[in-house]
Amino acid sequence: MSLDQLHAISALDGRYHNQTSGMGDVVSEGALINYRIQVEASWLLYMASPKLKILRLEGAGEAFLKDIINGAIPDSAASEVKELEKKTNHDVKAVEYWLRAELLKRGASNHVLAHIHFACTSEDINNLAYAMMLRDVRDKILKPSVEELVTKIKSFALLQQNREWFQELTVRLPLRRLWERNWLCLPTGLIVS
Repeated sequence: MSLDQLHAISALDGRYHNQTSGMGDVVSEGALINYRIQVEASWLLYMASPKLKILRLEGAGEAFLKDIINGAIPDSAASEVKELEKKTNHDVKAVEYWLRAELLKRGASNHVLAHIHFACTSEDINNLAYAMMLRDVRDKILKPSVEELVTKIKSFALLQQNREWFQELTVRLPLRRLWERNWLCLPTGLIVS
């Protein structure tokens, strides 16, 4: 056992690290930060939508927000947010400050900047970010794994269907056991289905 495994927080990042390492893009701290950024960007775009018309987004700022919700988040975003978090001691506030700085670089007005995180709590942002994370775990990790497993089981069953031991195991043995169980219970008056 390596020293890193001994200091792992759980078995998932310890002894099972090789099997779970691909999940980091979806369930890591960096991934959670990116989901939070997407939630904040989506909220700003919604406030600027024709339905609400609270904000007026233009140019590079609007394009930047649209890129974010389409998954084009700068690679440095998570580490920059973590640096801000050291100052704020608050995860969602750090995301808010990062987004404010990025929009300021792109010429956003003070009115737009004042509406970042408007009428939201940290819990609102986190609830949506975790929901997005779970959606991606389902779609990007679980579904493909289950589909691969089902395909392997089907191909195994097709290869084995004409083998004597497979027929004994899957057809004759369960039927024989069911018959024996029911036969043995009949004298006592018990019915087993």
